Amino acid sequence: GRRQCINTPRFAPLKNVGDLLRSGAQAALPEVLLEWAEGLVNGYSSERLFMMLNLMTAHEHLMLRLSTLDDYLVNMLERLSSRLGTNLVLVLMSDHGTHGTWLNGAAVGVAEHRRPLLRLVLPRRLLVRIDTARSQPTGTALAALSENSMAALVTPYDMHATLLELAHWHRPHQLLTNSESPSGHALALWAPIDRARTCEDAHVPVRWCLCDGGGV
Repeated sequence: GRRQCINTPRFAPLKNVGDLLRSGAQAALPEVLLEWAEGLVNGYSSERLFMMLNLMTAHEHLMLRLSTLDDYLVNMLERLSSRLGTNLVLVLMSDHGTHGTWLNGAAVGVAEHRRPLLRLVLPRRLLVRIDTARSQPTGTALAALSENSMAALVTPYDMHATLLELAHWHRPHQLLTNSESPSGHALALWAPIDRARTCEDAHVPVRWCLCDGGGV
């Protein structure tokens, strides 16, 4: 039958930052947003839930505000550690690297701008279940994820393929090996990716290519 939408709130509503400021309370916007996100995750712990939180704290040229996120983010991750070890996936990513600073006048700055942050935290138990769904030896997904993070050319297309497979992982007939990927350039990160993959293979425009012979 049709799935019913979840419409019963089980978490506190987002705080009104204006009211907080008028009351004299000291609350940074990232702290408020992360606290709300944590409440949402805990409020729907038994349902399948996808949430995207966009923080613009680092969007200033001198990159001085980025460090203000550290304590809030670390504290939230510590409180969610049990979930991150069992049934919660965390993706930390940016739309681009640093730009608009003096560093971008040098080659290393140009490369930094074209290399956005990507950190993927997956429960080991989930990786084991992915191995089972793919009918592959236990540890295969973890090994591929580790190798891809160190040596493979990875793109947002691959992140999309990873999230898409994550949404379908409990339906084995919908899981594809990377060799069976219909696009050929969007590959799940927990399956082997050829280390000889080129920007052309991955559909990375020459302007943004960081490989030898690319646009840097």
